[in-house]
This record gives sequence, structure tokens and C-alpha cells, in this order.
Amino acid sequence: MRNIVNLILCLVFFQISAQKKQILYNFAELPQTLLLNPASELNYKFHLGLPFLSGVSSDYGSKGVVLSDIFAKDNRSINDKIAEAIQNLSYRDFTNINTQIEILSGGFRFKDDYYISFGFYQELDAIGYYPKDALDFISEGNAPHINRAFSAAGIIYKVDFLGVLHAGISKKVNENLTIGGRFKIYSSALNLESNNNTGLFTTNGGTNNIYTHYLTDVNLKFRTSGLIENNEYITDPSSYLKNTFFGSNMGIGFDFGATYRITPQLEFSGSILDLGFINHNTNTKNTSVTGNFVFEGVALEFNSDDNFENWNEIDQRFQDEIPVTDDFESYISWRSTKLNWALKYSF
Repeated sequence: MRNIVNLILCLVFFQISAQKKQILYNFAELPQTLLLNPASELNYKFHLGLPFLSGVSSDYGSKGVVLSDIFAKDNRSINDKIAEAIQNLSYRDFTNINTQIEILSGGFRFKDDYYISFGFYQELDAIGYYPKDALDFISEGNAPHINRAFSAAGIIYKVDFLGVLHAGISKKVNENLTIGGRFKIYSSALNLESNNNTGLFTTNGGTNNIYTHYLTDVNLKFRTSGLIENNEYITDPSSYLKNTFFGSNMGIGFDFGATYRITPQLEFSGSILDLGFINHNTNTKNTSVTGNFVFEGVALEFNSDDNFENWNEIDQRFQDEIPVTDDFESYISWRSTKLNWALKYSF
């Protein structure tokens, strides 16, 4: 697992100084704008991208917390700043990472009104929402929060590392309107995701002990694809890179876009990207945690034969009442669909 994390961090760090992809939107002089809007108006006859040198982009964003919240030189304790940052978070706050490396791209004009483009790129796309209740519990414990129900619903994340083979076409319908579309074939090398989780952890005053702890309606699901093979983690980075090109976990998707010139100077454009899915059927592992559990502490009694008998009994109860089950069934994951639009005025 450590090697997988290191691989992802290396990919992100390697691209950290690259241009943010959204800056290219409506930048007609660069063909990479077609990946953001397949209906972009282009003014050249053909293009060819150099492998690994064109179309390199990286994007990191965080909503709710920025680095200056934690590391600003304001003579405050970093613990206080972390606590304040967590306090200000909501379930809508998130962190996202997107890194894209264009391996090959090209295109040419056909019959003046059509432009055909094609290519292949590798992409790391990740988003994770801040689990506020879990962060509160980890940072403060449950002592200050007696009778508060900590929810597991905030555990939401998705990580995709994949290769995309694509072909698109744009058509200039008339002097004002240009439309376009793109067909994509996805090859997933790694997918990690968890969503629609439920479960509450509550600490109340106890009857037989000081406190009683309740785990209620626990239903957690974690899905992985490409991470485990033969019940062992895949640690070879080359395996992930190889699976981005026609690996076993394949899918399809579409992009659509339009550009409309309202006046000679005013232009509206919009696109919707990655309307698609991936069928994961190889090297999958799905983990489910379900059940309810009530715990009133441990009444320690000395046992000369086994001092851990009470703990073993609680552990067995926990496994019986909130079992963790694994399966290796296939599943479908939907791509993270993105929406772009712009209103441009040219002076």
C-alpha cells in the first residue's frame, strides 16, 4: 500500500509545476483546448502533439481548508489552527487532484467544416470529501461530545488512474454555431471508491458502567479495482502503467460541446465531459462492514489462566455483530463528469 501511495504522490509531484488545464479553455491556438470542449473553433489545418511533451497539466484544489490556515506565521499554536480549521469544515468541503499526461495527439481538417482529432492520455483523477465527524472524533475524542452522534456518511472518496484512447469531431454548422463530440475508451489501472455509507457512533451515560457506546446502523462499503491480485497488493508501478492501455477493466464515455457566436465580439461556449462508465471485473475486492454493537466497557476480573479473556470475548462479539465481509465481484463505476462553460467578449 505504501508503494501505491508513493506512486500516486510521485505522479502528482512530477506534474506540480505544469499548467492548469482549465486555463486552456477556449484557447483556440492550442489543440489541447479540444479536450475541454470538442466544439472549440480552431484555425489551423492539422496538428500533431509530441509524446510526453505536449498536454501536460496538473490541478490541485481544496474547498474549506487552505495551507495558510495551518502554516501561517501568526504566533498561534498549530494545534489551535488545526482545531479551528476542522471546526470550520462542512460535509460539502473537499479536496481534488487531477493530473493528465498526453502520450499522443493529432488532428486534421476535413472538408473545411469538419475537424477530426484523436489521441491517448493517462489521467489521475481523485476527489475526497472531508469526513467532519470522523475528524472531530479523531482530534478531540468522544469525551467532549457525550450524546453526540458521529456519522459515517461523510466518508466519501474516489480515486481513478486510467488511460483514455479518444477520437472526436467538430463541425461548423454555420458562421455562428459550432458543435462537437468525442468518443472515449477507458482502460482503468486503479480505482478506489466509497460512497453512500451510513452508521452512527454515540456515547451516552451508562447503566452498568460510566458510559455506554453505541454503533448503530453501520453499513460501510469500500470498493477497489487493480489494487490487489491473488489477495496481495500490487506493488510494481509498471503494472499500473501497463494496464492504462487496453487492460482488463474497460469502459466507454462521451464528451459533447457547442460554441455559439452571439455577435462578432460576444461568444458563448459550453461542454460536458466524461459521460461514461468503467466495468471493473479483474483484480477487484469489495469490503462491507454492517451491523449494530453496544459496548459498556470491560469489567476486569483476574484470571490466572487467561488475563485477556474479557478482551477476547468483546472482540469476538464485535466480529459477530459487525462482521467484515469481502467479495471479489465485478462492479461498475461512473466517471467524474465535468461541466465547462464560458462567455467571452473580444475587444
